Amino acid sequence: MKKRFGRVKIFLATLVAVATIISPLQVPTVFAAETIFSDGFEQYGTSLTNGWDSFIGADTPTRTTSGANSWAVNTGSKALLLQGVDGGGHGNDPDDGAERQIATLGHAELSVSYFRAFENNLTTEDDEFVAEYSLDDGASWTVLESVTPVNPATPSAALFDIANPTREAKLTLRFFMNGTAADDEAAIDDLEVTGENPPLFHDGFESDGKFTGWTATGRWDEEAGDVYTDSRKGEVDGDTGGFDDTLSRGISTEGYEALKVAYNYRISESLNTGDHVYSEWSLDGTNWTEIADHTDLGDGDWTRGVFSLPSSASNQTDFQFRFRADLGDGSDEIRIDDVMVWGEKIAKSGGGSSVPPGKLIVKKVVQGTSTDSIDFEDFLLDIEGAGFSTYTVIEDGGMHEYDVPPGPYLVTETADVVWNTTYGGDCEKNGEFGKVTVVSNETVTCTITNTWDIGVGGSPPDTGTLIVTKTIVGGPASFGDLSFTVDGVSYDFWEAGMNVVEVAPGDHVVREVPPEGYVPTYGGDCDEEGNVLFGSGETKTCTITNTYAVGGDLPTDEPTFTPTPTATPSPSPETSSTTGGTGSSDVSDAMKDETESDMMLDEQTAAISGTLSGFVPCELGGFGWLILDVLIAGLIAYLWRGRRDSRWIANILLIVLVAAMYAWADTCGYGVPWFPIIPSLLAWLWLKLQSLGQ
Repeated sequence: MKKRFGRVKIFLATLVAVATIISPLQVPTVFAAETIFSDGFEQYGTSLTNGWDSFIGADTPTRTTSGANSWAVNTGSKALLLQGVDGGGHGNDPDDGAERQIATLGHAELSVSYFRAFENNLTTEDDEFVAEYSLDDGASWTVLESVTPVNPATPSAALFDIANPTREAKLTLRFFMNGTAADDEAAIDDLEVTGENPPLFHDGFESDGKFTGWTATGRWDEEAGDVYTDSRKGEVDGDTGGFDDTLSRGISTEGYEALKVAYNYRISESLNTGDHVYSEWSLDGTNWTEIADHTDLGDGDWTRGVFSLPSSASNQTDFQFRFRADLGDGSDEIRIDDVMVWGEKIAKSGGGSSVPPGKLIVKKVVQGTSTDSIDFEDFLLDIEGAGFSTYTVIEDGGMHEYDVPPGPYLVTETADVVWNTTYGGDCEKNGEFGKVTVVSNETVTCTITNTWDIGVGGSPPDTGTLIVTKTIVGGPASFGDLSFTVDGVSYDFWEAGMNVVEVAPGDHVVREVPPEGYVPTYGGDCDEEGNVLFGSGETKTCTITNTYAVGGDLPTDEPTFTPTPTATPSPSPETSSTTGGTGSSDVSDAMKDETESDMMLDEQTAAISGTLSGFVPCELGGFGWLILDVLIAGLIAYLWRGRRDSRWIANILLIVLVAAMYAWADTCGYGVPWFPIIPSLLAWLWLKLQSLGQ
């Protein structure tokens, strides 16, 4: 498989192969770096987005697409395009320019890398492309590079180190063009900012209002807007009612000394002499030592406070930090962002750490395919941190254990693009890395999960084939009404009642939620609960049978009609009279004929019912069928009162009516419709009485 390398590696390879404009370059340690910002400028549209903006004195650039400006794009289809301005020479410099503020997360060492390309109308002009940065919110600027464009130049890599010893929270990057014509152009693509040597602790309050890891009381809140970096900050505002509203958390300083605490704050509503917001530290949560007291301050811009802690705070597992607010007015307000704690590692006289190590365990899990087809040499594991580093290979289900000095670590895996890599367990996903802090005499575990990406790699080489077939017994349902799930993913049944699903080796679960009135059963290669186990490349079939069972009774294939029995009267002296009446034997014969006729009528009704079942609109409902029944019964009675030769029409209508009612009951799942067919039975009884009276 082709290995996927990080952008920084690509930059290094490019710098070796291509003549560079900048010299010399200081290349940082690749695998210890944490990506804190990246932008390929591929967002929708062509205007500036993703936090980029123009700056005072500069025109607004665009994000160009490939095509006429294909020279500008390194990867993807877009890049940031900077153009000069026609006329005026350099008197209107800068021309196009853009800048972006980036949270450093407190890293002491930063690296900026990008690809840039140029195109201008004359190679002899003094046009200039400039890249610069600021760590003091734009108060001062340091040039990264100033380049006279070559005409034309394909994208080439640039890589710079930026020292941040005071761990400033904000890095501002700025790119601009000083040209003399609109076709004096430069382009930026695949920008990446990485950081090394992170602090012991940093929090920019970006946890969507949850104050993750902190304990907040009273009026403390996490809000969006008016921030120092990123999108959220902590704040306390309003009258605390004479109470101390606090925001606190524990931060282990074990293994470190010469500690410093820093945070950015802004007074958005003035604090008078009676208003106080303290920062404090403690080792027991009861006795607190003041770090700073923010009081008697007017409205102002964001300010950074950096404070040194005494040696008694060093090397403490129970170190705690808090803000405590005592405000007396409803308009009082202070905002906090980018809280940090850092220090120097404690070392023995003979070298190494005086603190007992902790244990770091890294586990590996592969999903979406079996391990038989994997070359684990394609998975490169790197661990970098506080005085420890390793670069190795770890296989599926494998586990590596390391005794390491306490402190923060970055756990990184480089894999082929067909794999989606996630970090779990005690590892926190941070960009393309897993981030974890190891504590002395404790064990932390990072789990790296690689999941095969079908959208990139297609079906895995050991994909199995699951065939799901459907059988429907009775009732109104069709295949198009039904669906099923495989491992929670829903599929609609094809009209033929058979679906094919590709699955990875392992356990899978087939489930169906049937329509009302149906009972599902599983069979074939699926067990009775729908579970099926796949090996590499296997084909298996699971069957789902839906049996119609309204009221708990399984229906037969052909609905049957049980007629209401007709009572046969016993002979009496009145019926055996010979004077003008019908004798008892004649009456019995008549009843027998009527009973045989009824049985034939019942058989005809059942047959017609089965034929009509496919044409019954269930949407008509019970009440609609009742109204229709009454109307047809009235028509039957009317026809019977007419001429004798019209009675055969009445008989046919009666058969059709009763058959239709039973078809409706069987098809729509209403059981035996005694109530709706009462008018039919009354019409039938009236006909019988009429026949006896004639």
